[in-house]
Amino acid sequence: MDLSILIEGVKLNIRVTILLETKKGFVFQNTGNGFFFPVGGRIKINETSIEAAKRELQEELNIEIEKFEYIATLENFFIEKTLFHEINIIYYAKMDEVDLPKDFYIYNDKNIRDVVIKPECIKNMIINKKFNQGHVIEKDYW
Repeated sequence: MDLSILIEGVKLNIRVTILLETKKGFVFQNTGNGFFFPVGGRIKINETSIEAAKRELQEELNIEIEKFEYIATLENFFIEKTLFHEINIIYYAKMDEVDLPKDFYIYNDKNIRDVVIKPECIKNMIINKKFNQGHVIEKDYW
């Protein structure tokens, strides 16, 4: 069961994000809503964030990575049909190449400027090459 619960009209999500870098850039998924997300998803009950990161990479890209570098914890507040309060644990991982399934794309620090990335702070991390962020708060009401 995903760590996602409705509390007093606000949905609380606990997620993991993997900034997966290849030789060509970072991997993102097209959501079909006009923006892109990095690889990741909700953490399941009794699952660590590292276990969730490994599971998400396997489910979404059919790859296995053992080494992750902690980047930040993001408190993300947004509206998408309902109010969301999301706690997102962000990791960095690297591999030379990856075969991307449908709806996944690679963007680097140059071509990412023309793409809508959610959460926005991820885009800024890549453009500015500042990955050791610690604690980030983002209020993005779209």
